[in-house]
Amino acid sequence: MNTASREIFGNILHSQHVLFDVIASISIAIFAFRLLAHFRRWMRGNGNLGIQSDQFAQRLRFFAVQVFQQPRIRKRRLPGAMHFFIFWGFMLVFVGMDIVAVQEYGPVSFFDGLFYLILKIVMNAFGALMLVGVGIAVYRCYIIRPERIAGGTYGLALTFLGVLGLTGFLLQSFRMATRDFHGWCDWSQAAHFLHRYLGPPAQVRRRSSK
Repeated sequence: MNTASREIFGNILHSQHVLFDVIASISIAIFAFRLLAHFRRWMRGNGNLGIQSDQFAQRLRFFAVQVFQQPRIRKRRLPGAMHFFIFWGFMLVFVGMDIVAVQEYGPVSFFDGLFYLILKIVMNAFGALMLVGVGIAVYRCYIIRPERIAGGTYGLALTFLGVLGLTGFLLQSFRMATRDFHGWCDWSQAAHFLHRYLGPPAQVRRRSSK
């Protein structure tokens, strides 16, 4: 098959696939329950969220600027880069995994061809940015240790983000070592870099391809 694509859950046992589905379902349920609990607390007042109709567009624009551009945090160069890389890295990886979930569990099939290759580039690039941001955060929290973040508990969150990014790249590189992707590995820049060192030696790959 020469069409750019890959098997979802490739090299994953059926029992592990089921376990993943169970854990993912529980996580989504917990997230929805906590979100509902917060919403009920917000609505304990008079039921008016305090947003007039003529203010909605203005406040929505303010919200989008603060969340996606993060202007206040970006005024400080190193912390700004750290937050920007982690936020956008995680967001793009999250969107990419949602796309994979739609392909696996949804009624449509589109995870191939040029769309698949572009998605690989985007997820690899932003996954690497997220890891850079995590590295900056570790450097700030445990080496520089500025006063303003002294005593903060960031270890668990940084560990989660770091493991998430690293395992994603490692799984891709292992998959490359066991599958023939017809030259498409070059579209997964970060994982291909790891594959060069984790895969079999070049002479072994040449013999196995004959």
